[in-house]
Amino acid sequence: MDNSVRDRAHEAVAQCVSTVMRSRRAVRAFRQQPVGRELVEAILEDAASAPSGANIQPWRVYVVTGTVKEALADALLAASRAGSVPAPAHFPDPLPDVFHARLKPHSWIDLGLFAQNVMIAAKARGIDTCPQVSFAPFHEVIATQLQLEPCEVTAFGMSMGYGDPHAPVNQVAMPRERVRDFARLVGFPEEHAGR
Repeated sequence: MDNSVRDRAHEAVAQCVSTVMRSRRAVRAFRQQPVGRELVEAILEDAASAPSGANIQPWRVYVVTGTVKEALADALLAASRAGSVPAPAHFPDPLPDVFHARLKPHSWIDLGLFAQNVMIAAKARGIDTCPQVSFAPFHEVIATQLQLEPCEVTAFGMSMGYGDPHAPVNQVAMPRERVRDFARLVGFPEEHAGR
């Protein structure tokens, strides 16, 4: 394969990846169509390629649907209405002993990379997502409902499904900063300055 063919192939892949990434949105209203187990497993297999410091792979995933999801939703709603949930914190306090050894603060980046991989792998398959850190304060409720291990921490939740394109909440377009407003590109030739 000569360089021009290779370059065109790379550009085609880059355009595909760019299209998927730019089309991803936090979708908050879904159709009733269920997402199949095989599709969820394929998404998670792709997501598991996320990098992690020292290959710790700190993520543990619970995927719930059907009556299990309904029971969890009922328990979360009841806890919210009762006002029995503590204010959110970025890190659990106290941090479980098992995480002192392997889940240093920078490892939380690994969870973010994994979450992004889930969202991109899902979008590439026509599945929409909405990451929600609002699940974190409900850890005790979630741990009870799903029988989590004592050392596990709820970092975030994520809704996943086929988005309802007609729902008003899904019509909101969130603005994004331009690259020149959030990044400094240093050391490049002057002709690229200001782009």
